Amino acid sequence: NNVDSPSFMVDFEDIEVPITLNNFSTKQEQILQEPATSSSNNKEHYLPRRLYPGTYKNYCGPTPEVNVPGGCRPHGWHGDEALDPVDDACRLHDVSYCICESNLSQRKGYTVSDSLSSVVALRFLTRPVLMPFVDQEFIDCIHQADANLIEKGIQLRGEEQRSNCKNDGLNWFCQEGGTLSSFENVNVKIFLKNLDSDEKRIATVQPSLTQLENKRKIDLRQEMSNGKTLSEASLSQRIIQDEQDMLESVRKKKTQ
Repeated sequence: NNVDSPSFMVDFEDIEVPITLNNFSTKQEQILQEPATSSSNNKEHYLPRRLYPGTYKNYCGPTPEVNVPGGCRPHGWHGDEALDPVDDACRLHDVSYCICESNLSQRKGYTVSDSLSSVVALRFLTRPVLMPFVDQEFIDCIHQADANLIEKGIQLRGEEQRSNCKNDGLNWFCQEGGTLSSFENVNVKIFLKNLDSDEKRIATVQPSLTQLENKRKIDLRQEMSNGKTLSEASLSQRIIQDEQDMLESVRKKKTQ
């Protein structure tokens, strides 16, 4: 879809369950507690997912199977179960985005196509094109979803690296390059930029999340230059403080 036009908007269809910010968490919880069913609209060759360098397991990356017509139920790429804690965080994020879209549909009188989630997930670039077709309540809802995802991602990375990646399924957190590089340089970077761009409308002198993440990277490199492994470096007090500074900043953004 061409994001330079409103082509990601389609005709209105009735939504059975109106969703507002007030019942956002309740609806999210209800959806996730429903039994998983096989995805009937799996889009195996969905191009944005195949092109996106941060695609991971069933839910990280573009996931058109989670959509408003499907009741925002979690359907993944090759299955509906989240395969590890990172995938589960992405599953929750996908459902959260869908709830935001459903709420937008109720207010605006139209439904949205799969491409809206991809456009809003890059809003630090697409905001001028995006804003004529959405409203601030939608952006606030998406902001909360992104903040929750980043908070969980920062926590998981720190926990795994400090434990020397005892969780076999997440041992890539302790291996430079590869999946860790995609996680940090694609997924984390994009959502930090989104959260920072959301805050540009609020005057602040605090370091941005992107700046805090870059500081952590520099500090980590300095620790490792002294002969420490990545896991050993992550145990240093300044890396722990860097993580705490990021988490505090994310939590503040969630309350703004």
